[in-house]
Amino acid sequence: MKNVICGIVMVGLIVYGSVVLKGEHYYLISLAVILTGLTGGFLSYEGKKDNAAYIICISIFTVIGILSRIVLSPVPQVKPVAAIVILSGVALGKEAGFVTGAMSMFLSNFYFMQGAWTPFQMFAMGVIGFTAGALFSGKEVSAGRRVALSVYGFFAVLLIYGLIVDANTLFFALGDDVTTEGIAGVYLAGLPFDLVFAVTTFLFLFFLYYPIMKIWLRLEKKYKIVV
Repeated sequence: MKNVICGIVMVGLIVYGSVVLKGEHYYLISLAVILTGLTGGFLSYEGKKDNAAYIICISIFTVIGILSRIVLSPVPQVKPVAAIVILSGVALGKEAGFVTGAMSMFLSNFYFMQGAWTPFQMFAMGVIGFTAGALFSGKEVSAGRRVALSVYGFFAVLLIYGLIVDANTLFFALGDDVTTEGIAGVYLAGLPFDLVFAVTTFLFLFFLYYPIMKIWLRLEKKYKIVV
């Protein structure tokens, strides 16, 4: 129930920022989305002894996500960040997946450039991480899960990230003149970029799943991290 309420609040914030504020004050909207996501995550872990370890692990995945996006910045849409966010959700749970996704996009955009699109990117990547945690969280590491997770990554980037982020273009490029042709044009124009991002996410997940999950399970056991 807490997650549903937080999700409704975040959608409301993004729509309010886009429709009412016309994309202005995007820093304020971005911070509000982050705080809402963090609140949901921390409420879910309230009372657990290992909150500090949980926060440190989120921070590590977030830093990896940020660096992975920046290092490959010369190659458009070829970014491991979605794969890292998905793996954070699998390893740490759905709340951590959301926070990692939102924080990775917000902080890396200080390098790429902040704008009215930032809350859309944060929410979209957060939803991808949250859904991955809801569907795949667990200690099992297998070939079947690797394939399933890679396929999920492809469709999550194509359908969740692409649809949400391209909605930013609908708000600000079309304005009040929203037509069926305009909507189709926006999404068709973004489709090639979304496809490249989706395919590379599939590949990154396929090759990073085993090494990252095995390292994570060793650390979880060694330091007795409660997830």
